[in-house]
Amino acid sequence: MALDGRNPSCIFYRHEAGMAFFNDLTRAIAQVEGMDEATVRGIGISVRDHGHIKKGGRGLSAAKMSATDACNLLIGVNASSSIRDAGSLVESYRSAILTDRMGLKTTQKGDLHEIFQLNAPFGVVFEKLIDAATVEEEGINKLSAYIVDGIAYPQGGAIRSDLVKSVFETLIVEFVFNKPNPMIDIYFRAMGSNNIFAQFWFSGHSNSNQSDRADTTKITHKTIMAVASVIKD
Repeated sequence: MALDGRNPSCIFYRHEAGMAFFNDLTRAIAQVEGMDEATVRGIGISVRDHGHIKKGGRGLSAAKMSATDACNLLIGVNASSSIRDAGSLVESYRSAILTDRMGLKTTQKGDLHEIFQLNAPFGVVFEKLIDAATVEEEGINKLSAYIVDGIAYPQGGAIRSDLVKSVFETLIVEFVFNKPNPMIDIYFRAMGSNNIFAQFWFSGHSNSNQSDRADTTKITHKTIMAVASVIKD
């Protein structure tokens, strides 16, 4: 943290990388998803008021955003149809469980096998993927390494370090939020084609009183990486 005193009549706090606050997170999501920042912030306030994003004071005492906060805000933004209902539906999507999966490497070991366990709740899985994307070890992003080590896709005999560095030039990861019923699909597919290498299905409790209309919203790893770059330590 540092004080920016270049304008003596307007001294304010300037925080460094790794100290993302609520407004930083809403701004990053608005930018990467091409949304109005005020709309994302309104959704964020709804999610926060329902207890799914940390609250804090102002300035130095403001709450630092975590992978959990990012997960819950992304659910609110992408699973809701309005600011009004965003906060109330977060838990129903978080608690949707992994009912089926395909495309993991057959070793039955590794980080993605640990993350994508049958009956795992979506909120926990989503948080772990976001958290992995925040970690760089010797220039290698941990989420990229998880994908190379865990997803069964053609790797052409390339060495692991090269695969990890270029994984998002080869694969696209899609998160599809179905609404109003809490269902989420995660796809790992070839960049520029519909060839799906891995798929994971999450399903929650449907409300029989919901209307007949259904919508979907899709985001990709680009959103996850953008959010991770803001909240990483």
